[in-house]
Amino acid sequence: MAAKQSEDSSRNERSRLLLRIREFNPTQVFTWQLARTLAMGQGLAGLICGTAVTSQFLASNFHMNTPMLQSFLNYLLLTVSYTSTLLCRAGDGSFLQILQRRWWKYLLLGLVDVEANYAVVKAYQYTTITSVQLLDCFVIPVLMVLSWWILKTRYRPIHYVSVCICLLGVGAMVGADLLAGRDQGSASNILLGDGLVLLSASLYAVSNVCQEYTVKNLSRVEFLGMVGLFGTIISTVQMVILERNEIAAIQWSWEIGLLFAAYALSSSVGSSSSSTTSLASTWSRWQSSSLASSPSMLYRLPLLPQTPAPRPHQPLPVRKAAMKTLQLLRETQRSCSRMERGGGGELHH
Repeated sequence: MAAKQSEDSSRNERSRLLLRIREFNPTQVFTWQLARTLAMGQGLAGLICGTAVTSQFLASNFHMNTPMLQSFLNYLLLTVSYTSTLLCRAGDGSFLQILQRRWWKYLLLGLVDVEANYAVVKAYQYTTITSVQLLDCFVIPVLMVLSWWILKTRYRPIHYVSVCICLLGVGAMVGADLLAGRDQGSASNILLGDGLVLLSASLYAVSNVCQEYTVKNLSRVEFLGMVGLFGTIISTVQMVILERNEIAAIQWSWEIGLLFAAYALSSSVGSSSSSTTSLASTWSRWQSSSLASSPSMLYRLPLLPQTPAPRPHQPLPVRKAAMKTLQLLRETQRSCSRMERGGGGELHH
């Protein structure tokens, strides 16, 4: 009897599987939206790959030890593009209103973003571009923890399995770098470079969670403009303190100028592109980035939760509309109750 039931259940599963295969319509999956998402992911992966290649060339071929100068050019472009737009606004979303309400938040966020850029560019002085690209994947588990805690998101078991695999890969990569460094007699420098990449990935995870919340609840232009402004100020101060001698000793040529310009352009366009994307398309772009063999794009993309939780705070217009609707319902309920009491009184008399 039990054997017969198991055979029936296996047949039912096969029939369901065959039915799903017959009903499968490729046009419902491979849509223009998916193609656009994949194209955006490949473009963003190419931009971040451009920042990695230019940083490696500056560090290895031209012996440039100026990570803060590279970050300064990136934030300067963001300031010119987006802070100037904020200056033209009026009303509640004006530049002065934003500074009065949230200046200290953007100051902390700009500090985190600047140090993340500084750490990852500084890492090219000590380790290889392959190690930097692969160790950037450490941003995934940090993003999952921060999203679960701050954004109240929940994940499926497959996400946790993927994170465990990612952590195993990070450990294997650090071990391989240590073994290679021992053979070359520079294990301490390579370990320092790997540590800077891991630190940068953690800071980028914090920046990405704040970016996701700000873009969804406030404005993309506000986020990029304020981060660009405070990033420019912080990077200028840090550049003057740490890199004034290195910058003065640069022997400028058209190759060095072109590499600096390419890095700044790729980084600023990559930051602008990643902030325009919605949370629903992030997971597809993460998959497309692996096809481009550029895991470094992950430090600019927040991880998509499988089951997004309700937002803790809604935008101001939504809250106002909800309060007006609730007030109207209460007034309607009071008027109906008064009419019922008045009708009952007439019947009594």
